[in-house]
Amino acid sequence: MGQFAWENLAEYLRLSIAPQAEKLDQDPLALSQALDGLGDRHLLALRVPEKLGGSGLSAVEYYQATVAMAAASGALAFLQT
Repeated sequence: MGQFAWENLAEYLRLSIAPQAEKLDQDPLALSQALDGLGDRHLLALRVPEKLGGSGLSAVEYYQATVAMAAASGALAFLQT
């Protein structure tokens, strides 16, 4: 996979997740679709090594990604951990 797509994460969170954060807290289907969106953008398996198909983020990078997700939607951040 190479370099982690920070811009891709930031854009998805800003445009697709943050505007519907309240809905994600209340609607399991919307939350499931948001989680699917992370997967579609290769934004899951963040700590899994690249050689196994993950992003291979360090502990600090993983923390930063999780904080960004939690700022947009706590429910989504919880699910992706």
